[in-house]
Amino acid sequence: MLMLKAMIAYVHVLAMIAGFTAMIVTETMIWRKYKEFSTEDYKTIYSLSNIVSVSLALLWLTGAALIVVGYMDNPDYIQNQKIWAKVVMVSIMTLNGVYISRFIMPRIEGLQTCNTLVGSHFESAMFRLSFSLSVSGWMLGAFFGVARFMNGGYAMLSVFSLYVMVVGFIFISSYIFGAAEFLRPERRNTASD
Repeated sequence: MLMLKAMIAYVHVLAMIAGFTAMIVTETMIWRKYKEFSTEDYKTIYSLSNIVSVSLALLWLTGAALIVVGYMDNPDYIQNQKIWAKVVMVSIMTLNGVYISRFIMPRIEGLQTCNTLVGSHFESAMFRLSFSLSVSGWMLGAFFGVARFMNGGYAMLSVFSLYVMVVGFIFISSYIFGAAEFLRPERRNTASD
């Protein structure tokens, strides 16, 4: 049982590393290349987004397996509130991934023909929120995985509130520190000639 748990945990960690790395590389590519975005850049980002999706699926599978193995080892294992906070976080990351696939990826593909990713302040806010949810989820998911001191003694709400605070901090920071050009809505000339 110990060997099985170690193997599942190993795949879980590899999935975390692959997903987080692919997400960071994607964000960096968009930020650096949005004005000279090519078909090759989109293909790379599309491939990276598939890595993120596969990583997320592996996290669900291995996470569920770790919960089952932990429960079989000790039925009190499922009382650990950190686990349930992680389940909620990964659920949010999964819904965010669906949003990215359906709404953000087509906008990224459109960068090949224009230099703007967002057309309105609402789209800009949604892109920033999606980025904040994603980065926070991957970062804190990894942190919660190694933060053994948080096992027991912490309520799910207090563990999850850390995630909410980090999401809020990253979202607000995206406006304060270096509001990137590609997240500024395109200004349309409304004056008629």
